[in-house]
Amino acid sequence: MATVDRYKLQWPTGTDKMLLVSIGTGIVPDANQYLKSQEMNFLYNVQKIPLALMLAAQIQQDFLCRVFGECLAGEPIDQEVNDMIGSVGGVEQKLFTYLRYDSKLTKEGLSKLGLPNIDLAQVQRIDSVDSIDDLYAIGEAIADHQMKPEHFNRFIPDSTVDDVVDLGGKRDPWQERLELAQKANPPQIGDILILAEEAPVESWQADAWIKAGIALTQAQRYKFALEQLDRGLAIDPDHLQGLQNKIICLQQLGNEAMDSLSQSEGQWQPKQVFLFSGHMVDVQGRNPSRFPDSKVASLLRN
Repeated sequence: MATVDRYKLQWPTGTDKMLLVSIGTGIVPDANQYLKSQEMNFLYNVQKIPLALMLAAQIQQDFLCRVFGECLAGEPIDQEVNDMIGSVGGVEQKLFTYLRYDSKLTKEGLSKLGLPNIDLAQVQRIDSVDSIDDLYAIGEAIADHQMKPEHFNRFIPDSTVDDVVDLGGKRDPWQERLELAQKANPPQIGDILILAEEAPVESWQADAWIKAGIALTQAQRYKFALEQLDRGLAIDPDHLQGLQNKIICLQQLGNEAMDSLSQSEGQWQPKQVFLFSGHMVDVQGRNPSRFPDSKVASLLRN
């Protein structure tokens, strides 16, 4: 889509012009050398074939990217082609630089990442939402073991790469301070705002401002909360909790404005009150008239 003329993008190709970074979701090989033919019944096939097809498509796409691109990072695909780093063929000139970060979700794969105690049965499931923390730990370990600044040297200056990689070490303590300030009773809103100002990345600032806005909403300081929410949403306009709390603030501020108006109306006295019940002043030519003609002009002026 990025290169062929039919999609009207036609990005230039070349290992110094295009970078493709592929981040996997974990490989779950399911080879069973003890499987017997009588066990491959209809129920077995229903359970296994979709996952096998997905794995086959995943491996094929990864392999083709390593053929057409110059692969600088990637775990071995199999014993036949290995990791394809430094390979030639497929095309005379490689079309892009290719980076692949992933790991096998097996006992050996997780031990290699320094995570031997993670429950394999849980993280191998395609809907393992209850194991988000373990999956997060796996992702961090993959980044620590596989990502290197030199992978990006063709596209980002060395100093910038070092700065980006260094942010990984700053994120956890900053996030921990933010969570402590947020979970305090009452939430330490001032600390949250200070952390937002200290954040070196815009996305971190947005996170802190929105958390401050949520805490202020809960404290019923709606005007100040709205200011912080708007600052965060200007950077991250699709933040669901931020949008929800902004709606709450707007509703509450609207209610306060109506209450204030009602109170002021109780102190205000009109100079003149005119009450008319009906669809119109009078039908022209009605005799006798129900509304004196001499008063109509005065009514319209007022």
